[in-house]
Amino acid sequence: MDCEEAVYSNDYYDFIREYELRMRGKPTGNCIQKINENYDVEYLSRRDHPPLSIQNYDYTSIPKCYTLMDEGALEASGILRIQRQPTLSLKGQGVLIGFLDTGARVIIM
Repeated sequence: MDCEEAVYSNDYYDFIREYELRMRGKPTGNCIQKINENYDVEYLSRRDHPPLSIQNYDYTSIPKCYTLMDEGALEASGILRIQRQPTLSLKGQGVLIGFLDTGARVIIM
């Protein structure tokens, strides 16, 4: 399997690795994408490595998905009232939205 297929495949783990740790002899896969001078994303076959857990891998190397926990703003804006309508079924299930902040300044005049 080539690296592009590993990126999209569920048969591979995606790990964020510090570049220095990878160079010191930590196990590496064949597919590595360099993020910057400090970090890489490494794709390891699930078949050849232990299950994904904090006991087997560093906590910081496992990518996370964050979400809002407080519903105060949703209640104040009326979103929860709309979501509770059974005929609309607007829960957002199966939807993932990501934002990437590159740090570049954008000035619109």
